[in-house]
Amino acid sequence: MPGYAENFKVGNIVDIDLSPNFFDFIFFDPYDVHPDDIEHMVNKILRACKPGGKITFYTYSDVLKALRFIKIFRLKLVNWIGDLLPREIAKKLKRIDHAEVSIGVYEQGGTKQSRCEISTTHAFMSKRK
Repeated sequence: MPGYAENFKVGNIVDIDLSPNFFDFIFFDPYDVHPDDIEHMVNKILRACKPGGKITFYTYSDVLKALRFIKIFRLKLVNWIGDLLPREIAKKLKRIDHAEVSIGVYEQGGTKQSRCEISTTHAFMSKRK
């Protein structure tokens, strides 16, 4: 995708400012976010998603297995991506089970607009021309 290089921004999601109601699509893997910061980061991402947009929360199955083993999330049972997120958000996710990855899709209320934006946890952002 070298032709689109000027449309990508890479960095730490914690350090990047996200404009409110800006992204149509956001892909977020909370694995690298400290458990104490999850709620703040999820709220930051929710604000950045446009009305009518979608946020795909995901993490790999081997990560979930490791988290169950080390019990990093305060002895919380970790079986799918929703278990890593604030309960009120997890309840609103459309759960998609897959052998290799756990996925939950959140649909932002409101009317969809036309511009396409993409963000992931590791602060990969793209703007379609």
